[in-house]
Amino acid sequence: MNKRKATAKTAPRPAAGKPAQGGRVPFEDRLRGWLRPLHVIWAKSKNLARTNYELGLDHMRHGNIVDAAMRFRMVTWLDPKHADAWYALGCCEMDRGRTELAHRALEKAVKMMPDNENARFMFALAGGKVSPARMPLMLAQNQFDGLAEHFDEDQKARSYTGPEALQKAVLPQLAGGRNDYVMLELGPGTGLVGPLFKPRAARLVGVDLSAKMIAIAGQRKNEAGNRIYDELVQKDAVSYLQSAQEGAFDVIYAADLVSFMGDLSQLFAGAARALKPDGILAFTGDPTGGSFKLEPVLGRFAHSEAYLREQAGKAGLESVSFDTAQLYAGHNMFVCVFRKG
Repeated sequence: MNKRKATAKTAPRPAAGKPAQGGRVPFEDRLRGWLRPLHVIWAKSKNLARTNYELGLDHMRHGNIVDAAMRFRMVTWLDPKHADAWYALGCCEMDRGRTELAHRALEKAVKMMPDNENARFMFALAGGKVSPARMPLMLAQNQFDGLAEHFDEDQKARSYTGPEALQKAVLPQLAGGRNDYVMLELGPGTGLVGPLFKPRAARLVGVDLSAKMIAIAGQRKNEAGNRIYDELVQKDAVSYLQSAQEGAFDVIYAADLVSFMGDLSQLFAGAARALKPDGILAFTGDPTGGSFKLEPVLGRFAHSEAYLREQAGKAGLESVSFDTAQLYAGHNMFVCVFRKG
């Protein structure tokens, strides 16, 4: 009688974690067991990174820059790809005057998020080879909100004479005896310039990014007890000009505003649009050669006379005057006036 050949059967795989015959645990299960603690450690490190990042932000909000930097540096150890931590660390090191360390941190941040204008701007301030076109609006707003409370005292301590210089340049261009001009002040801050122009204005509007600055400006009054500014708007200058009614203003002026803007093409175009025929645009700023550039030491943009005349011409504005004067102790700035043809 023929005997059937026995069919070889594969031994059933033991359940995970249970030893196979002979007491051996399959390799896959052993590997899984070895890696499990690493996954736990990795998860905890992610949580630790997030916790330290949030603590760092809290320290920054309270002005504890050294403690904040320590937290952010710890985050970069735990999670080297945490771009926001590198950026925050760079900002802290800039605040502490440690430019080289700031440069290293911000360089990493820019590489991880190359389109982030805040990171690019701060990297430029730290000496990085990038060319921002302006100070990011968020940084400008935060900076001036932080300066608002003591702004007037700080400007006085620095012997600031920008308001008087701007008044001296503009008022001779206005018709004698008229006090019915419609004026726009870009970047009024706490309102240091407005009192000098209001006597010639039937209406004076101020536009500023900083809510804390214009809150102070809104409290300024003349000797008769009337408010200096008829309207104050929290908005950036270019956006306001682009949305303003065409031909709405006789005079547009700005003291110490363009130093926080690099490319002024949109400012000129917007001002030309918002000005009435024969209207005046005047502002102060920092001088340089070439066109415009960010001065890392000052943290401000500087512009050349040639660049300003070129941009004004493209917008249909003619140069009336361009002078240089010491507007801060030991610091010269330009005072320029343009007229709409």
